[in-house]
Amino acid sequence: MKLEPRKARRAAVTRLPFVADRKVGRRIHRCWWEVPPTTDYVSACRIGAVYAKAYVDYLLSENESNVGSGFTHLLVADMANVAQRNDESRGYGIGFFSAIEQYIAAGAYVIRDGSTPSVQNMHKWAKKRAA
Repeated sequence: MKLEPRKARRAAVTRLPFVADRKVGRRIHRCWWEVPPTTDYVSACRIGAVYAKAYVDYLLSENESNVGSGFTHLLVADMANVAQRNDESRGYGIGFFSAIEQYIAAGAYVIRDGSTPSVQNMHKWAKKRAA
């Protein structure tokens, strides 16, 4: 019986559009906020909001057991590195956290009113609030 090496499976978290694994020497370094440099602040804010939706979807669908484990602090730490760039890349983080605030407000609204809408309805609520 011939043994075949297992194919490396991509971790669910690296399917997020802003997370990337980078080879550094012989090791793999996970970057939790990998965004390209940009000169378009407004577009970066919009993309950051899209990233927030992807993050919320990830937490609710694939990683529900780890909600509250502190994953967000890794994003913030790497966002701080991006914020030091001399371009408009900070817009990604601003758009991301503006959308996250809307999700927090939507969740608080649901808790306060005692209803439990679907994730799609929360996205719609956050989108309405952003308009």
